[in-house]
Amino acid sequence: MSVDMYNKSIQFALAVLAGLMLAAQALSAESGAIVKELWIGGHGYEAELTPSRINELADSGEGRHYQGHFPEDPASWIRVTRLEDGWQGLAFAFNRLHTIKSGGEHEQVASFSFSPDQAPQCGVDHLHADSSITPDSLASKAMAQAVSANYDTLCADEVGGACLMLELELAFDLEFQNRFANYKTRAGAIINMVEGFYQAQLGVIFDTLSLIYLDSGIFSGTSNASDLLTDIANKRGNGEIGFLESSQSIFHFITGRSLEDGIAGIAYLGSLCNRFGAASGLSRASNSDSTTAIIVAHEIGHNFGARHDGENNSCPAGEHIMSPRVQSSFTSFSSCSIDYMRDEISSLGAVEQCFNFPADAGIESATGNPIEIDQGQAFQSTFDVIYSDAAQPADGLVVEGSIGDGEGTLEEVTLNGAICTVTSSNSFSCPEAPAQARLTLTVQGIAGASSEVNLANGVALVSNSGEVKDILSDNDTLLTQITVNQSTDPDPTPEDDTQDPDGQPTDADAGSDTTSSSGGGSSGGGGSLGWFWLLAGLGGAARLARRTF
Repeated sequence: MSVDMYNKSIQFALAVLAGLMLAAQALSAESGAIVKELWIGGHGYEAELTPSRINELADSGEGRHYQGHFPEDPASWIRVTRLEDGWQGLAFAFNRLHTIKSGGEHEQVASFSFSPDQAPQCGVDHLHADSSITPDSLASKAMAQAVSANYDTLCADEVGGACLMLELELAFDLEFQNRFANYKTRAGAIINMVEGFYQAQLGVIFDTLSLIYLDSGIFSGTSNASDLLTDIANKRGNGEIGFLESSQSIFHFITGRSLEDGIAGIAYLGSLCNRFGAASGLSRASNSDSTTAIIVAHEIGHNFGARHDGENNSCPAGEHIMSPRVQSSFTSFSSCSIDYMRDEISSLGAVEQCFNFPADAGIESATGNPIEIDQGQAFQSTFDVIYSDAAQPADGLVVEGSIGDGEGTLEEVTLNGAICTVTSSNSFSCPEAPAQARLTLTVQGIAGASSEVNLANGVALVSNSGEVKDILSDNDTLLTQITVNQSTDPDPTPEDDTQDPDGQPTDADAGSDTTSSSGGGSSGGGGSLGWFWLLAGLGGAARLARRTF
């Protein structure tokens, strides 16, 4: 096993353990899917929401970020953040873009708007990338990989509504932090909303490599947007931005300062995967997170190769995100913008240099598994290990699991017929399996003295390159609970009905105890918590929700 594969296995084990401990503590509904009523035009609509992957970022704030849709509108999408005092975010529904704000008894949804005399505008030139650093020059032939960069091929399949994961890095300056009291939550909310536009229309989600809150003025203090972006690009090209994880990711700088001439943002045009500093852009934060999100989406659109609507194309200005000025009529990217962005992706010589690939590995309980057994009874439970991918497959799958101490013993575990290793601590680990649509996990054991058996199983995908990532974490682990019927004495200690010569019954032999012991199992059913459960506290992966069968 390579070092990377070993690390993946360790990360998997900690994630499984963390998820199972959180499961045992009965996570609140907030950790999983929820239904929230949102009001549009005086009518309440039920929004189906699930936690956003943005919550996994270490510094995305204390707010809880969600994504979802309205079942009544299949084309809708929602990106919202739950704050201490309510909700905020964006929703695209019924062909309009709406802002969501707390207010009164219900969360009100209003059409997107802003003060007309403060309409943000994009930098005029966008500092178009020089022809010397076009996509064809980004990588030498030796660096190019075998991954096809044709958008239609890459996005023929999706996982969870996504086919590509853009490597994105963001930094927020001190002016932003000083301007907003809850700046981390606002940052997470902005990223969540921006991703909504790209996932809905391109199938692109963000693999956020870094989210940084600067504690010093690493970049120029100028208020000239063009000069500021030049400074950012030069420092990035020279390797002077130490916190960046990749030289070819999209880097976006969000500032709280005012910029000259009413400029709200500026970015290089057509600079995906550029390794000379040009895959960069910046935006000025608005008082409205929704407006800031649209500005950031616009500027990243330039990195994706999208020009302004109405400039040498057939799409009118003023209706979509890539208009030169933000308009209240915005709903989405125009067809021209989508074509530009797809063409930019297709032009890349090695798409994996700035994109990763979504996949999903999960585990489900098969039908017919026992839900109630007797103490000491042998049992067999079967599970389906499922897998799907989009543009690129994972290298394999790792399956592990355990039974709680004192709750029983594992006898044999197989994965698609291959024998798994069962340890003395009643945990098991299966040999790495191929990443295929469905595998069968069979677990055989014997119930112990406790009142229930808690069987914990988990699966993780292995990617030697680290470019294929599991984006749906809720199905990574499964906790199966089987009720154990405790032994009872079916025939209490009998009395000897024979009589002594005096006609008195004789006592039973005091040295002969025929009472059946229950084995001292705890009525609470927990048993003792072994290493599998105790180590769970190390992970803290609150994104894993409980599922019991």
